[in-house]
Amino acid sequence: MPRCEDAPGICPRVVGLAMAVASSPICSMTKRTHVHADGFHFRTMKRGEVDLAVDWAASEGWNPGLDDAACFHAADPDGFLIGLVGDDPVAVISVVRYGASFAFLGFYIVRPDQRGKGYGLRIWNAGMAALEGRNVGLDGVVDQQDNYRKSGFRLVYRNISSGRDRASRRGRSDHHVVAVAALPATLSECPAR
Repeated sequence: MPRCEDAPGICPRVVGLAMAVASSPICSMTKRTHVHADGFHFRTMKRGEVDLAVDWAASEGWNPGLDDAACFHAADPDGFLIGLVGDDPVAVISVVRYGASFAFLGFYIVRPDQRGKGYGLRIWNAGMAALEGRNVGLDGVVDQQDNYRKSGFRLVYRNISSGRDRASRRGRSDHHVVAVAALPATLSECPAR
């Protein structure tokens, strides 16, 4: 994962499903703003708009890491797209490239009152176009698995977030969960078995 000055160390991201695609066959995206007949257009987000994507993710019940946005933005400032109708934000996606051959897709969200109008597919296609020829990973939601597969992604593993899944786990003990601060600093401090 990328590193940045704002959040030292590795930036964690655990939400939904981890999927991977070998590469994207769609051509590269240009820096222009693309305007459609219905007024929908997308462009690279300004840094302050990345926080909007974080807020939208939180309202979906996702659990983006506290410093993920800063880390990913530092790795690829052009890797965050926003879809607008006029000046009204309606869709977001992050398509962060790092290294010569890897990218990570996330924050694929259409505002709930704007869903079903094709904005999600259009910003998805724009994002995928920016990732041509790269291995792409994503954390996704179960409800979108079929759509991810249509774009060539395959399930690699399932993980559980502490957001929406928490409600389904109520009443179950997390006795096996240990606070990071309670862990030994080095392996030599671990008790022998």
